[in-house]
Amino acid sequence: MSFGRPYIMGVYGCIHDGWLVIKDTNNLFDKEYLLQLLSSEYMYNQYRQLASGGVVNNLNSELVQNTNILLTNMEEQKKLGLIFKSIDNLITLHQRKCDKLVNIKKSLLEKMFPKNGNNVPEIRFKGFTEAWEQRKFGECVLI
Repeated sequence: MSFGRPYIMGVYGCIHDGWLVIKDTNNLFDKEYLLQLLSSEYMYNQYRQLASGGVVNNLNSELVQNTNILLTNMEEQKKLGLIFKSIDNLITLHQRKCDKLVNIKKSLLEKMFPKNGNNVPEIRFKGFTEAWEQRKFGECVLI
């Protein structure tokens, strides 16, 4: 597989070709901790060193098995997994808010600047009614 973001798959079923499935048969890992460990810069650096390929760097199960991991006790893993999951949830929440604000800004930019051929924008602040002037930029500033 090309190395990307690991996921916790909450379903039983088939895995498409090109994915590595990691099963914790010895119950050594908290799932969230393992997710964060596999997503860490520590692991990505190892992936980069081990990966082969031309344009797309590829990993396989043998290469992944040869990486070094950092393992602590289950209690600490659960705490680490929980805090990083909480941070990921906050990032997702704020990213959604940011995406909404980007869309609002884009919409306002389209409506608060006159469209081609017009000299008045669709939306104005209260008290502003005069037409906008069109000028050459070089007449207004020194470049």
